[in-house]
Amino acid sequence: MTHTIHIFDARIGRFFAVLALVLICILSTACNSDTDTPPVDTTESNVAPKQMCYIVQDGQTAYTIIRADTADAEVVKAATTLWKTFENRYGVSVQLFSDWTADNKANNTVTSDSSVKEILIGATNRAESRNVTPEQVTYGFLIKEENGKIVIWGSDAEQTVRGMEYFMSHILIGDAPTVEEGYLYISDLLAADSPITLLVNQYAVVYPALLSSKLSAPVQELCAMLGGIAGREIHPVTDAAAETQKEILIGKTTRAASVEGSADLHYMDYRVKVDGDKVLILGGSALSTMSAIAHFVDAVKENRITSLEDGYEYHMDFHGTYLADSLAYHADSFVPVWADQFTPPAWMTDFEEKLHAMTSSSGRYTSVAHMGGDIQNYPWNSLEGILSALMLGADAIEMDLRLTKDNIMVLMHDPTLTRTTNVNAMKGKNGLPNSVNVADWTYAELRQLNLVFDGKVTEYKIPTAYEALVLCRNRTQVAFDIKIEGIEVDTDIYLMAEELDAKQCFFAWRGSMAIVNGWVKKDPGDTEFVEAVKRVAKYLTLPGHSFRVRSFSKFESYGDGEEGWAKQFRNGAKYIFTNRIYEISRYIAENQSPCYPS
Repeated sequence: MTHTIHIFDARIGRFFAVLALVLICILSTACNSDTDTPPVDTTESNVAPKQMCYIVQDGQTAYTIIRADTADAEVVKAATTLWKTFENRYGVSVQLFSDWTADNKANNTVTSDSSVKEILIGATNRAESRNVTPEQVTYGFLIKEENGKIVIWGSDAEQTVRGMEYFMSHILIGDAPTVEEGYLYISDLLAADSPITLLVNQYAVVYPALLSSKLSAPVQELCAMLGGIAGREIHPVTDAAAETQKEILIGKTTRAASVEGSADLHYMDYRVKVDGDKVLILGGSALSTMSAIAHFVDAVKENRITSLEDGYEYHMDFHGTYLADSLAYHADSFVPVWADQFTPPAWMTDFEEKLHAMTSSSGRYTSVAHMGGDIQNYPWNSLEGILSALMLGADAIEMDLRLTKDNIMVLMHDPTLTRTTNVNAMKGKNGLPNSVNVADWTYAELRQLNLVFDGKVTEYKIPTAYEALVLCRNRTQVAFDIKIEGIEVDTDIYLMAEELDAKQCFFAWRGSMAIVNGWVKKDPGDTEFVEAVKRVAKYLTLPGHSFRVRSFSKFESYGDGEEGWAKQFRNGAKYIFTNRIYEISRYIAENQSPCYPS
């Protein structure tokens, strides 16, 4: 009998458990009837758990995006990006409106029930937006779910944009993004004890006395950002000033912390480190220091620096992250498509022979591979095209340089990516930019694109100038065609060439010795380079040498073939530009002789 009662009690328990689960599921329809509801611990509370509301489910959304009609241009642009993100990530068509309506010219508060699903951007006229007060967020942004609405509100336009970026990167993710009913996230940079409050009020901003000119504006912008938050002007000082206990050190200052922190940084590396009394913003070059400054600014504005005592560190090891597997370091594995058709004589690939040919008053053609190498067989400005040209014996290679959004020098001829990559198939997807401009993409984003050759998408990637120079050092002359402002010969190119011991690759650049003469003055202690410059300069002063190095001639006016090459040569063009490096290399091999004395 006792045994039967236990069975009966168990059945009753299961019955009521099932009944309770059914009731909970019925209640959950306030947000979404398909939502999984966490179990309720009735011994602790009788309050039902918060429900999860789907933003996108089964390829559909109930939400409309509403922005403030008076929003700044940057907020309008970001709201448009959010609108496109729904389409690009989920294939969902979302309506985007401003909050202005003809029947509400007075801009009265608009109210609605929870069945109206809206994503509210900025200070809209909706009640849920107007419920946000500046006291909740001094300087930052707020994201909340209230009454069926998702509110994204910032203390100013920039912070409103930050809020949208946070929403897209942290909430609008996964196959079926959700937000919890009553969700609240606040990023307030100016809470009384926040790191940013301490930084702007207690730390001096210090930069090197010998600051690169290109860093002046970023340093001033950083101070303006900190000063704007603090409500006062912040004036940086050089490292010639006496050291204080608490400092934000930008670049390679003379402070011991800067020297130690930059010791392991290569050209494209950078480090942002918060370590108690010192904040380090360091780069291996001016360009990478600019990236470090940008990273620090973002870390501050996104509230990623949560404690000065616990610290914060970000180290961009560019080589380890991106270049370890690059063809630049595995060139021996490359087999060009013409390998079974032509084998250049050894003298054509000898670097000393190329230097001698450049400075000889007579002798053979010297070739310049246009558009980054062997473009008959590989995409423009590809590592594969460069390496193929090197193996063909090109005396010089012309390459086109541009800067990415995060200050990485890459090889790219056009200002846009449409002609040379598969950007049209990739833009806007998986968080990639909608823009086709090179300058709007970070290097990490560009790595997701592929180069196009002969109208077809290849496996080849957009290379960095650094990789190109790794391939070319001690093998050929390099002629960088800088397509934009912002890349400086005496800082950006020089430091890269110096690190890679490749300064001798630049005698032929722009047909002038001025560049390398300037580099000698920067480091007269590099005796090997100094002697090489003297040797080349001596050759150029001899009779009959006036055209050497100094006369580049574009091939279009002559024709890119045997007759055109001969015309260029007869007219003093000792470096002959060509789109047909494979063919001119075969011609030189079969019809001409080395200049270097045997």
